[in-house]
Amino acid sequence: MSPDSVLRSLHHKIAACELQLQQLRQQLAEAEFQNQQQQQNSQIQQRASSSSDPLAHDFSYGLHDDFRSEVFAALSQTEPEPIPPRRWPLENNEYTRYGRQLIMPEIGLQGTRHAVP
Repeated sequence: MSPDSVLRSLHHKIAACELQLQQLRQQLAEAEFQNQQQQQNSQIQQRASSSSDPLAHDFSYGLHDDFRSEVFAALSQTEPEPIPPRRWPLENNEYTRYGRQLIMPEIGLQGTRHAVP
């Protein structure tokens, strides 16, 4: 066999392999697209069929599960959390916050006491 015929044969084999590889890539892209569509459809069906909570449908799309669970936890609370008893005169961060008012004779400690929630 001549060197030219060997080269032509190798080029032909490479071209055939490249064509086959291109076809396989196209098939893979189509299969991945179909798989993605099927997964999305099954997720939608699962949400619709497994949801017994009327609010679940509204919160199913586009919100993180953490946020969703916080919302439902807040909605399920029956009693508000008790407010801790107020320490007087002020907490350290409140002295910093109201410091300018405290030194003003027109407001002072008593005036700040009534302003603090």
